[in-house]
Amino acid sequence: MAARRTDSNSPYWDGNGRLARLVQAWLCWRFDQPVPIYTNRARYLAALSRYHHTRDLTLLLQLSQESQTRPG
Repeated sequence: MAARRTDSNSPYWDGNGRLARLVQAWLCWRFDQPVPIYTNRARYLAALSRYHHTRDLTLLLQLSQESQTRPG
């Protein structure tokens, strides 16, 4: 079995997420839909972990609001 590359030069380093995001952006563009804005993965996972442990949605809501108001 081939070793999995984890450096950023490999197109699959993030579980093929970049290709999935590119395809999703193209589909959104193609059908005149807004392209989603992705949050920082580490911050999202930390907020999700906090929610699962405390049932506090504050950090998840904060990330969601930041991603919606990000200039672009």
